[in-house]
Amino acid sequence: QEIKFSVRSCIKEVHADELAAFIADGIGGGGGHITKAGGRIRPELLSSSESGSEGDVDLQVRDEFKKRLADYFSLYRVLYAAKTSLDTSDMKLYEKLPLPVGYVVLTDIFPAKTTVGIRTLEGDISIRIEPDTFLMIGIEGEIYPISKEKFERSYIRKDEPFNKSFEYEPRIKDMISGETKTILQAAGSAVSSGIVRIYAKPLKDHVKLFTAWDEERYYSGKPGDYIAVREDDPHDIYVINETLFPRLYKEVTD
Repeated sequence: QEIKFSVRSCIKEVHADELAAFIADGIGGGGGHITKAGGRIRPELLSSSESGSEGDVDLQVRDEFKKRLADYFSLYRVLYAAKTSLDTSDMKLYEKLPLPVGYVVLTDIFPAKTTVGIRTLEGDISIRIEPDTFLMIGIEGEIYPISKEKFERSYIRKDEPFNKSFEYEPRIKDMISGETKTILQAAGSAVSSGIVRIYAKPLKDHVKLFTAWDEERYYSGKPGDYIAVREDDPHDIYVINETLFPRLYKEVTD
């Protein structure tokens, strides 16, 4: 017996695909899109599952479903970067290692004022292109927007293209026309200037972070990942994967 379920989300604080995967974790499978998703539950995988009547199995699944819903909504702390200032007194200061990264001037791909969706390893983001909007491409293909002013303070351009391939190639889509383009073909190379630094510390809980550049879609962070904020901008807050962080940053000790 297999039980199917569907999830719909009309609030930005819950991504339907994430919730579906959480409900089905270890007892089936789930996924989809941020507003509409679904999954399957296999009752025999429930730890409390025993042989019994069909009604008993339905009750077990219903109880587990309710429990997992309650667990999900109590698990996350929600942060809105544009309205939040972190207490940095218990955070260490780091600077970015001078690794080659990619950057893209978004007006080289789509005209200014275009609203675009960008598919990334961490999830989808949506932004409106301004004349000074740049996009950074990290060492594992991670993507994040940055203003031209911050880019020029934080990075040094190199006179060479960004010749790197990733298993998951980032793409950008015009949300009105539906036209999709690759990002890497327009990317140049840069290295960190070492001037701009961040405060960071490992997370002890699960968070959903709405960044200052996309207040409609969140990034999820789990215990062990790092929450970070730029030293020169208290609202430029973001989450960095725990395995990626030591490859990108070193602690400032002087």
